[in-house]
Amino acid sequence: MNVILRAVAAAWVVLAAATPVVCDASVLWVGESKGVIKLATTDGSVLFEIPGEGVSELAVDDLNGRLWTYGDKRLKAYSSGGALRASVRLPNLRRRAGRAVMVVAADGLWFAAANRLYKFDH
Repeated sequence: MNVILRAVAAAWVVLAAATPVVCDASVLWVGESKGVIKLATTDGSVLFEIPGEGVSELAVDDLNGRLWTYGDKRLKAYSSGGALRASVRLPNLRRRAGRAVMVVAADGLWFAAANRLYKFDH
């Protein structure tokens, strides 16, 4: 999986392309302190917003049509339409443990933070 991070205003933008699946280039997911925004790449219009305090990481799973977010010690999975599909509390992670890393792979989501590694099935 290729992941490209770009700083846009005060938010991180993640563009993900899973090989050999073609990434949906018509949308852009933006994670910010107040949640996640789905933008149309053609004109920058907001398609919808997912509210959520402190979203610090996100990963796009185009193969399974999911968006994964992490923030406030919670890992969440959303459908491409913004419906919450799963929410897992990760209570053992220290608040100031540094950045987390999420990688979408064929066998699930790999999540690393605070010297811990987790794997979640799709």
